[in-house]
Amino acid sequence: MENLVGRKLKCVKRYGNLTEKKEYEIKSINERTFEITEDDGINDSWNIEWIKGYDKDGEYHFELLPNEPQFKQGDKVLVSNNKSY
Repeated sequence: MENLVGRKLKCVKRYGNLTEKKEYEIKSINERTFEITEDDGINDSWNIEWIKGYDKDGEYHFELLPNEPQFKQGDKVLVSNNKSY
């Protein structure tokens, strides 16, 4: 499994101290659980299978968001405006 620490999740089903459609950051992970900071400020562990794509039963509470690039000063990037000015 890839290293998901620092990746963002979106809550797709309200549960406990989580808000539906809110984004959370993965703080730590092991082979069965991942940890996020909930709305009440407390870090809690969740079953890794609750992330969409990892659940065997099709029931999930989190969606893993695309990994956004982390550009640093001096990085060269290619910009496209898709023919809009």
